[in-house]
Amino acid sequence: YGQDFRFPREIVWLNGAPGSGKGVNTHHILKTRGLTKHFTISGLLESYPEARRLIETGEMIPDQLVVDLLLEALLLDEPGLQDDLGFVVDGFPRTATQV
Repeated sequence: YGQDFRFPREIVWLNGAPGSGKGVNTHHILKTRGLTKHFTISGLLESYPEARRLIETGEMIPDQLVVDLLLEALLLDEPGLQDDLGFVVDGFPRTATQV
């Protein structure tokens, strides 16, 4: 990437079926762990034009694209997304390959 990477102190991974309480518990986890940032994989994908196009046409998003976007969010200094403490990631992994 040709950029400086920033490694967060902590990453909390939230996994579970839709409606299992991931979003409900996010605030509690952030407060308990002293973190301030979180993001969902679905929100990350919707913010990327190529992924959004695939979603709109009903196609599967390639694992490589999901992992690339996740690594960029985790390691690059995205304004408003990353801080030195860490953050909560909701919805990863989504496939056996991503595991």
